[in-house]
Amino acid sequence: MTATEKYFLELLAFHINGKEPTETDFDPSELLSLARKHKLVPVIYSALKKAGAPLSTENEALFKNGARLDCAHGIRKEVSFYKLLSDLEKSDISPIVVKGVILSSLYPEANTRFSTDQDLLFTKEDLKKAEEVFKENGLIKNDRAEDDTVQAYMSPVSGLYIEAHTSLFPEYPSHNAAMNKMFNAAFENSIYEVIGGARIRTLCPTKHLLFLILHSFKHFVYCGFGIRQITDFIVYAAANKEKTDSKMILESLERVNALGFFDAILCICREHFGYSPEELGFEGYEPEAYDVTDMTLDVLSGGAYGNSTKERLHSSKTTLAAADGKKTNGMTASLFPPLAAMKSSFPYLSKHPYLLPAAWVVRIFSHFKKDKKERAFTAGKSLEIGKVRLEMMRKYKIIK
Repeated sequence: MTATEKYFLELLAFHINGKEPTETDFDPSELLSLARKHKLVPVIYSALKKAGAPLSTENEALFKNGARLDCAHGIRKEVSFYKLLSDLEKSDISPIVVKGVILSSLYPEANTRFSTDQDLLFTKEDLKKAEEVFKENGLIKNDRAEDDTVQAYMSPVSGLYIEAHTSLFPEYPSHNAAMNKMFNAAFENSIYEVIGGARIRTLCPTKHLLFLILHSFKHFVYCGFGIRQITDFIVYAAANKEKTDSKMILESLERVNALGFFDAILCICREHFGYSPEELGFEGYEPEAYDVTDMTLDVLSGGAYGNSTKERLHSSKTTLAAADGKKTNGMTASLFPPLAAMKSSFPYLSKHPYLLPAAWVVRIFSHFKKDKKERAFTAGKSLEIGKVRLEMMRKYKIIK
């Protein structure tokens, strides 16, 4: 880990726990690049100012302008989001809000942590009714859906990006089905909170915290997750530690082979952010003492969603196949992904799944049209990343 990466983590910790950073040697350009990659420029700039970090006039301007721009975009999207929720309510549609504005409201400076998208959970009936409200709010449907359980909508004016879910996790890999079952009663057990002056329907604290952990787990199995998902977990867990059933959360994680992953998260929380399991609501629980250097570096290199490079994205074919229990090599998994993984690139497969072999052929030919050197580099790098990430999945007991 570089001195700048250490300082980046210390600044994040300072932002949420007030403990001033001890690292002093950092590269401003590398720090700004990390902040941009993880969509945390306003947070890092705020922490830099409070810590009195030395910045040249030029670097000060880069951070300041980047923070102002991100905040302006974030405010514009949030205003549009609250209007959308109000219009949905007027149409007697009450989706469950997860992450997003609920998490940003818990940070010391809510106006520094903005989401690039907002996630809403609908019943299938309500999502059909919501289509008209989306149109009225200038939201355009994105035809390239991740799978049949989520549909994306975006406003070209405000930049608001909505992911409308009918289940919280995609169909693939197969353990997602078990994760979705944990939220079968989400609507029956939902609660209302007042955030930003709006009455918002959301998951109860125990289920929301479980979802945050499993959401990070899903991303980790796919191609990685970002450091903000760890700070989101910290601020939510700390704020709701008296309201969550830690025993139920731990038992749920164990059922989907995610307990080792969670232990690693708790180790990162203690090592880099100064939070013990007790301070996060897991009193009496002692996680396995992992050396989490590998996961920390993976988180830092992956960006906000773990997909900072196309090689990382391509490596997901290997890790997803392994998580699904398929004994296949990385090349086979990359060339012949399962139906659920192909739907995002070939939307017609949702209605015509029998065309999967044809889609494989199209995908392979498209791959081989690339420049030979680029193709060889991408394939080699993807397999290399996939191999490293498979080792982490074994280490943290996600796969055997």
